[in-house]
Amino acid sequence: MHEQDTVPPARLFVTPDALADTIVDHAYIRAGHRLCEPSAGTGALLRAVRRRFGQTIDCVAVEINGSMARGLVDQGLNASIIHGDFLSLTRGEIGEFDRIVMSPPFENGRDVDHIRKALTLLRPGGRLVALCIDGPRQNRYLRPIVEERRGIWKELPRRFFRDQGAVANVALLILSW
Repeated sequence: MHEQDTVPPARLFVTPDALADTIVDHAYIRAGHRLCEPSAGTGALLRAVRRRFGQTIDCVAVEINGSMARGLVDQGLNASIIHGDFLSLTRGEIGEFDRIVMSPPFENGRDVDHIRKALTLLRPGGRLVALCIDGPRQNRYLRPIVEERRGIWKELPRRFFRDQGAVANVALLILSW
């Protein structure tokens, strides 16, 4: 993996526990599933998985920022922590997943790239639950995939992350593969 201790954290929007629990609920996680949280940040979604399922789910977290990746290890989440750039990882390096739960970086439309990459790592029958900006780029590139796959595009309350400084609206995207 690439050592990226010097990568500054992107503008970080921490997923509140209640929303993290909702995301995990929508993922329909079952015993034996392999799960990934790309761009894990503080690990909010992994913590929700552990609250709900204990140690019974095989979890992988990817985080580009070195100090944040170490923070994930320090939390004792019993997950494989990959310190690297999710977008540069290959299927051979990271594997495939039954479930992917994610709150990708929102800046500069990076959520689109992260979600599209995540879809390439889903096993047949897999499920992805992700937050994304509810903006023109996301509606152009992601919403057609959701509609084609008969997924769900659920708008969250306006300016959901306002208390964390976000000005954009956010949607919850749910896709079965």
